[in-house]
Parts: sequence; structure tokens; C-alpha cells
Amino acid sequence: MSEQKQPTNESEVYKQYQQNVRLTETLQEEILQGSRRGEDPCSLLLKAAKAIRLMIGDNGLFCNEVSKGMRAVYGQALGDAAMLETELQSARQRLEKIRAAAEQTPEGEDRKRMFSAIHEHENLIASIEKKLQA
Repeated sequence: MSEQKQPTNESEVYKQYQQNVRLTETLQEEILQGSRRGEDPCSLLLKAAKAIRLMIGDNGLFCNEVSKGMRAVYGQALGDAAMLETELQSARQRLEKIRAAAEQTPEGEDRKRMFSAIHEHENLIASIEKKLQA
């Protein structure tokens, strides 16, 4: 969940507020519909955390902490398939971004760090896939 740029004047603050209201309303509808369809409770809780973040104007720390806790407890410890799938998708997206950046980065320490991160993400993905197959 990405952090938002802080508005600098009253007009931008109001626009940001209006955007947050619209996004929160969308999330509320997704949560309502998801609960009626029997959607995974973990994904509903993450949507609720995002809605709270938008309503209180949090910079993303609350949402990130909820997400980390959910991944650790429900994904890693309890092996919840939906949470593991979410984590897998997120890891794959990060891996692709790191690979793309590494291709554009000249030889040096930064590129070495990127290749190290690629290796770690590949290991993480393999670990998650193994848990999903168990």
C-alpha cells in the first residue's frame, strides 16, 4: 500500500480529502460485497485497514503494520492460502520491478545489491509456493 504525497495548500488538501472519501466509499462497498460473497476475511481486513488509513489521513504506517502482522501470523505461521497468495503476488511484483531496475543500472555496488535482492525474492517465492503446495 503506497504512501501518498502530502498536499501543500488548501486546495490540494481538499482535493486529497475528496479523493480519500471516494476511495473509502469504494472500499466500503468492496468489503460489503465481499462479505456477502464469502470473500476471504484476511483480504477484507486489509481493505478495512486501508479504509481506516484513508479516513484518518495516516501516511501508511497503520496499514503497513496490519499487513505485516497478517502476513506473519496468517500467512507464515498459520499457512492461510489466501494470505500466502497475496504475499506471493506482492513478492512477484517486487521481483519484476527489481529485475527491471537492475537491467538499467550500471555495474557497481547498487547493481550487486539489486541482484542480491533478486536472489532473496526468488527464495521467498519458492518458499511461499512450497507452503501453498503443502
